[in-house]
Amino acid sequence: MTPRRTPVNLAALSRILSCPRLLRRPPRHRRTTSTSPTNNLDTLLSSAQQIFPLEALYKLVTGALDHISDSIVTAFLSEDVKRFTLSAVTGVDSDLKKLEAFAEESFRSTGLSDLKKNWGFKDCLRESRQLINLLPSNQPENFMNPVIRQKNYGALDYKKVASICEKFRDSPDRLFGSLSNWNAKTNAWKKSMDMLKKRLKDFN
Repeated sequence: MTPRRTPVNLAALSRILSCPRLLRRPPRHRRTTSTSPTNNLDTLLSSAQQIFPLEALYKLVTGALDHISDSIVTAFLSEDVKRFTLSAVTGVDSDLKKLEAFAEESFRSTGLSDLKKNWGFKDCLRESRQLINLLPSNQPENFMNPVIRQKNYGALDYKKVASICEKFRDSPDRLFGSLSNWNAKTNAWKKSMDMLKKRLKDFN
């Protein structure tokens, strides 16, 4: 008897990330439980391996990871998010690293690497990874350098970056600590971020 194939709701996978952290941090006195951002994907992958051939499994998981990456960027763009800080970026970065590690490991363990695909699971998270790398970078205005953009930020859209950067607010000391030279570093970062915002406005 052929197993019944239940359609997978990819939209549900976007909930594996704690998007509310973009809006606020939970009160310190409240105990919270931590859920790994890979739990749902692990369940999906385990079930799908028993049903689908490798080629179909590849399409399913890459589709899910593409959707997750897009959901991360969309969360920053959401009208519900008026501003966000470095804490939000750091939180998403932590989840994203777990997803990337899961993507690399599962690509090998499922045998999908044997298909010799040019696009691995981790590549599906490229847009969100590049965004998370850009925001706290020392010189965010480098995004406008064609060579650097092609190498490090090629998956990012100008308009999306412009909208997201306008919402990024953080006190400089949060970015660079309290070392004696923090003032020079933070002033340089703020100047670079302001320059990026200006050039993006001019570009658009």
